[in-house]
Amino acid sequence: MPTAQRALRETGQTIVRVLPLLVVALPMAAFLAELIPPDAAAGWLGPESGLVGIVIASVAGGFIPGGPFVSFPWC
Repeated sequence: MPTAQRALRETGQTIVRVLPLLVVALPMAAFLAELIPPDAAAGWLGPESGLVGIVIASVAGGFIPGGPFVSFPWC
């Protein structure tokens, strides 16, 4: 199978796999942003949070659906 055809097939499969995750993750992120006051989030994850902020962000990142496709869309 030519490389271009395989690439198109795999691209389609990736879109089918990732699109439902995006449909769920983006509204969840918007709702979460409304529920958590910005001052609280800055205290937990801001520059002054240090190692505790890294741990909190790492644990919270484990629960985010979609993985790097949602968090880092340029990947």
